[in-house]
Parts: sequence; C-alpha cells; structure tokens
Amino acid sequence: MKDLNSKELERLQAVRDLRVLDTEPDPILDGITRAAAALCEVPVSLVSIVDLDRQWFKSQCGIDVAETARDVALCSYAILSDEPLEVQDTLEDQRFKNNPLVTGPPHIRFYFGVPLVGSAGYRYGTLCVIDFEPRDLKPSQKLALRELAKSALRVLESSRERDQRIVDNLVHAQTLATLPSAVVTCLGQDVPVELNDVAISWFGMNNQGMPLSQWYGTHELLLPDSETLLSLDDHPLQAACSGTLFRNRTLLLKIPGASARVVNCSANTIQGPDGMVRGAVMVMNDVTQMHTLVGTLAEERRRLATIIEGTHAGTWEWNLQSGEARVNDRWADIVGYTLAELEPLSFDLWERLIHSDDVEKFRTAMKGLESEMPDFDIRYRVAHKNGHWVWVHDRGRVHQWTADGVPLAVSGTRLDISDLKLIEEKARLETEKFSGAFESAAHGFALVSLQGAWIDVNPALCHMLGYSRKELLVTNFQSLTHKEDLDKDLELLQEVLAGIRSTYQMDKRYFRKDGSFLWGRLSVSLVHDADGHPLHFVSLIQDVTAERVAKAQLIEKEQHTRTILESVGDAILLVDAKLKIKYANSVALTLLGVDIAEVLEKRILDVLVLRNEDGKGENIDMSKLSPAFAGSLSQKSDLVVQSQGRQIPVSIMGTPLGEDEHPDILLVIHDTSAERQRSLNSDLLAQIDPLTELANRRGFERAIEDTIASASKHSSLALIDLDEFKGINDTHGHAAGDALLREVAKRLKSAIRKDDVAARIGGDEFALVLPGCPKHRAIEISEHVRSLIQDMAIPWEESQLTISVSVGVAIFESGIDQESLMSAADDACYQAKRAGKNRVVVVQI
Repeated sequence: MKDLNSKELERLQAVRDLRVLDTEPDPILDGITRAAAALCEVPVSLVSIVDLDRQWFKSQCGIDVAETARDVALCSYAILSDEPLEVQDTLEDQRFKNNPLVTGPPHIRFYFGVPLVGSAGYRYGTLCVIDFEPRDLKPSQKLALRELAKSALRVLESSRERDQRIVDNLVHAQTLATLPSAVVTCLGQDVPVELNDVAISWFGMNNQGMPLSQWYGTHELLLPDSETLLSLDDHPLQAACSGTLFRNRTLLLKIPGASARVVNCSANTIQGPDGMVRGAVMVMNDVTQMHTLVGTLAEERRRLATIIEGTHAGTWEWNLQSGEARVNDRWADIVGYTLAELEPLSFDLWERLIHSDDVEKFRTAMKGLESEMPDFDIRYRVAHKNGHWVWVHDRGRVHQWTADGVPLAVSGTRLDISDLKLIEEKARLETEKFSGAFESAAHGFALVSLQGAWIDVNPALCHMLGYSRKELLVTNFQSLTHKEDLDKDLELLQEVLAGIRSTYQMDKRYFRKDGSFLWGRLSVSLVHDADGHPLHFVSLIQDVTAERVAKAQLIEKEQHTRTILESVGDAILLVDAKLKIKYANSVALTLLGVDIAEVLEKRILDVLVLRNEDGKGENIDMSKLSPAFAGSLSQKSDLVVQSQGRQIPVSIMGTPLGEDEHPDILLVIHDTSAERQRSLNSDLLAQIDPLTELANRRGFERAIEDTIASASKHSSLALIDLDEFKGINDTHGHAAGDALLREVAKRLKSAIRKDDVAARIGGDEFALVLPGCPKHRAIEISEHVRSLIQDMAIPWEESQLTISVSVGVAIFESGIDQESLMSAADDACYQAKRAGKNRVVVVQI
C-alpha cells in the first residue's frame, strides 16, 4: 500500500464521505459535462473522483471507460492545487510527454482541469475537458468552466447534505423553553398554547395560555416575498394537528406592532403512547439575515445561468404591454415543439400550457414584476406535446420600462428541472419517515454542563465534528475549541452565568476528529430550574465554514481586480453619479500629473481638462457626464487631454456600471500618441516614389496645392523631361533605365534648396516645385540641373549611359489654378524639345 501522509488520508476520507464512488450516473452531472464539452468545443469532458489507486468518472462525455489508474491520471496533478491545471500540448510537457494515455490511446494532447474543492477544503477530483489536438481555451471558456465546476461540486455534496438532515428528538420539555428558537406547543384546539421565552418575546406575554383557536388571530403567516397569506388549514400548527408534517418552510411572520420576520418553520405532531395525535409543536428560527444572503446567492445562480445560456437553457422575452413573446429553440424543445409550431407565440398561449394547479402561482409571480424588486423566479409544470407534464424553472428580470416607469419588457431563461424535482420528491418522502419536534433541523444542538462537558448532542452535531455521540459525551467543548477563540467563548459564558447577559452568539472554530476545523456560529442560552438555579447550557451550532470561505474569496477577488487595473497600460477612472472620482489607477495619476490624495473624492471636472483637438480648443464640459454623454465621447477621435503644460491625444471609452438610473461610470483613457505617429509615417510613405525616393505624383500635387495656397509673388514650377530615354530602355533594358532614373534623382536633390520639392511624376518625367522663387533664380536652378544631368555618365556593362533633359519653367503668383499652371509649364517643356532639346524655356504667367 502507498505511504500516505495525513493530509492525503484526510482527503481520501472526505472522498468516501461523499458516498458517490461506484454509484449510478447522475443526470445533472451528465448535463454539466455535456455543457462543458459544447462550451469548449472539445470531444471529451469528465467529472473525475481521485481515489486511492484510481480516478473514477462520476460523469463522462465522449469516452466509455469508467476509470483509469491513478498513476497515469492527469487529474492526479490537477488536485495538487486549488487553481486549474492547463496543458496546451502534452507532448511539450515534461510531466506528460511519456504518459501512456498520451503516447497511446486515447492520445491526449490537450487537458484543462478545474479542481473540485469541497467546503472543508478537500480536493475530491476535477471537472476537466480533453482534446486530441493541442489548443488554448479562451478566457471566457476558462471562466465558464470554473462556474460549471462550482455547480458540479454542489451536486456532489448534496447527497451528503441530505444525510445530515436526519435528527432525533433529544431535548426535554424544560430545554424547549430555553432554546434560541421560538417554540409553540398545543394539545388541542381549545387548549391553551404554550410559548417558550423566545416565542413570548415575539408574540407578547398576553398570548401565553391563549386557546389555539384564538391564538391563530394574533398574527399572519405569508409566503416570503409575496402577499399570499396562508389559510388556516395551511397554518403549520393546524397542519401538524391534522397529522401533516410541516417541514423546513421559509415564511414571513407579521405580528402587529413588531417588525416582520423571515422565519424557517417546522411543525410536528405530538403522539401519545397509543399512537394517536395529541397535539403539535411548532419551531421557528429567525432567518431574516440569512434570507438576505440567500437573495444574494440567488443572484449568483442567475449569473451562472447566463454563462451556460445556449448550451442547455431556453431563453424567452415578453412584451408585457402587447403580450407578444419570443423564445429560442431550446425553450420550444423542452415542451416538445418546434418554433414554427408555436408561432405566433403570445402570453395567452404560454399560460395555456401551464398546469391548472400552478396558474395562480404563475400569475402571482407576474404581479411581482410590478414591485420594487422586479425579479421573476418560479418553478411550475407545463404541458408537453406528448401529453405528460414537464417541471420547468423560469428566471427573468425586467430590462425595459415605459416613460412612466411601468415595466415594458422582461427576459430570462428556462431550465428543464424534471429530474431535479424527482430527486427532491424522493428526498421529501424519505425525510417524512422521521418524526419529532426537531427532525428538520440541519444545525447542531447540544446540552452542555456548567463545567463545559457535553450532556447530550444531536446527530447533526456529531456529523459536523466527525465524532460519534458516545465519543462526544466523554469530552468537553473546551478541548474542541481553537485556542485563539477559547478565551472569548469562556468570557461570554461567564457573563451569562453572572446574569450580565441572557444569551450570546459568536463565530468560532471547532476541531473535527480528522484534525481539520470548521467555523461554527454558536448561540448559547442558560437553562434554570424551578428555583432559578442554573442547570445547563443549550447550544445551537451552525456550520458557517462556506460563508467564511466565500467572504475570504470575495476579498481576494477584489484585490485581484485592483492588481489587474494597476497592470493595464490605459488610464482608468471610476466616477460616481455626483461626478466624484472613486478610483484612479497609477496610469491615470501619471497622465493627470497628480497623486492619489489629490484625486479621490474630487470632481472629475476639477482634475481632467479635455478638449476637441480639431475644434476651437474649448474645454469639454465634464459636468454633463452621464452614460449617454460618455458614449458620445467614445465616438470622438480628436480628443486631447491638457496635462502638465502639454496636450496628449487620447481616445475615451465610457461604460456605465449597473442598471441604476444614475450608475457609476468607468472611463478608460487611451494615449493615442503612438498610433497617430504611425499614421503620420504611413501617410508620408504613401507620397514617396519607391524607385527614386523623390515625391510621387500624390506628394507633388500636395506640394503644388500648398505652394499655390501660400504663394506670394514669383514662385516657380519646373517640368523636366528626359530626352531619348526610351532608346536607353530599348537598347540596354529596364534595369539600365532604372539606374539612370536613380542617378537623375540624386542630381535633382543636390541642385534644389531646402524648402523645394523634387518629384517623379511619370515614367521619365520629373518636376521641381520652387516656392518663393523668382524668375532669375528659377533659371539658375534649372540650368544647373540641365548641366548636372548633361555631364552625367553611368558605367553600364561595356558602355556608359548619358542623357540630356528638356526643362519648361512657369513663373506664377498666388491665385492661379493648378490646371492652368501645369498646362503652362508643360507648354514650355514642349517648346524646349521642339527647339532642339537639352535646353530651358521659361514662361511668365
């Protein structure tokens, strides 16, 4: 057997505690692996569990084998870290290039595995994707795989969590009165109800001893997030008195004169020795804060649904005013139809598909869209084309309102949850086999002596700490408490004994039997006897490890985001609705020439001077900054930032964050200096003749335009034509002709002044643009050019290349058009050729 260290032994025990090894396939996990393969466009996706000597596949897409040996499994490397393992090409990786799964079937070349890290920190295995060709995933695909891995982990741990729901009724009547939960008991309709201390603090002392039939009128119980009042028959106590268990329901409790509470409620029957129902007991826990957290988690689930949209989710959109609806192919497929068969789809047709028992629930959810929190989240049954009922989960949100603020359009997703509902129904039937006032409790309960020893514990606490009941009863809470938390715990305990406080609550760490620890939220009350003497403590322990881990991960994510923002090359500013700067990265501080203390909480118009470069140079009014205004800035290509005495050309992208009426705006400011220089260089190259490196026709025409526009008196244009150039090409070839042209260009550049422009405007045609050049100077330059070229002799093979030029010069003033100027210079050049060539002819316009 392998020599395993303690951490690996603990991890293997955690794997076995999952109770999934060698179990039947899970349809939800199979859907996740199919979604992962489709999302990443790969042939293989797996949910693997790494056991002692093997990796076993709880779900596989694209292969038929159920397991492989651990020593060749790539997942064995992936679980060495909490971060994903990516191998773009196994043949290039020293760890895997000789692996038999790489060198032989199935010839793995690409691997990306996300570790499945449980709530206690153990890595059970991976969600991985595999390809038989090297590849690189997109960042969006990697992010989506992380989210799918979270879903797979929740499915794997759900079976273990269901096992934790079973509890025994181990608390006697005196303990019930001092539990940190509100407990109400009754033994008949006309028998007075009994309330424990917490229930009295909620309902009032006057309700203690009130007959049950009268007590029902002291409060209202409603479904959460709605105004649906429970009927008397559905009241938890009434249902339990009738023999129906009421288990773990979240309700809204309204008591006149008190704030509404969100409560987790359970009620059970009280049976006599003969098995007859004698009465009922109802337990309520205030979960208002937890309900708020659940709302946050629900938003996270909606985000995950968006990530996997298009893989296995139907999408829909309603116009609430017209009743028109649009859906995708998957939505129609869930109910067995094609899109064409559902056309035209309307709200009325949608509602006709709903099970009659669910129509009212559906309409209530629709009315909720008009509330302050217009979310749509409902599970119900719809008719399939083949005649059976399909359970669906619809989620949506209003995304468009009328000018009067009335919801106009809502969109969302639909998932087929028939398999999930089947699992939930089986779990509900299994749970109803157990009775007792606290059989639905998912938290640990303990009776603790005044000295700290365990007097009694429930199964949930045993499971949380990994001990049997017998093992816990021979120890005490001090030995299982982390030393950094013990002093605070004992201090609060003494305050309860001294009567300074009646109860206390704190988060602390408990050591589990396997050496790991969990974070528990401890609530403690003191039980007294009839004479008021303390008897023992009642402790309620909730496992909040996942909550603590989630908070730590959120902090880490925020730090990671800031690191990314500081690493980008663009300036980033976050501005709130009042135009105050909430964040600026280091690039922004450098661009603006300020430090962080000068920026935060300052108005953006006090630190950012923005102008239109091609306008009058006026400052842009940043006091109008809004999502629409930021969008208009993003369209401008001529913006400059005035900073530290210089103008910096920039482009700006403004993005609103959130869907509020006045959201924060993220401004990304990009310095475009380099891009503009590259554009300028490219424009200059487009005006150069590549053979002679003189200006080409385009550069020549621009020089003529500029000279005409700015000309005073006496500017000049010289057109130069090579005499008998065609004969050189015909005799010696084009290579000789090109060599001659390059030499002519050199001599032209040597003859002109600094601001003059020499250009090649045709095959053997050249031109000189001479700004501010009078007639006598133009003649000097032209004659110098003619002489230089006449004296030119280029060795070529066994001969020398020589040539002469004919030059036509036009002297002009401002106001002339380019066509007339060119025509005059061309006529002068023609006269030079007709007069015998190799000469200069000048005309005055």
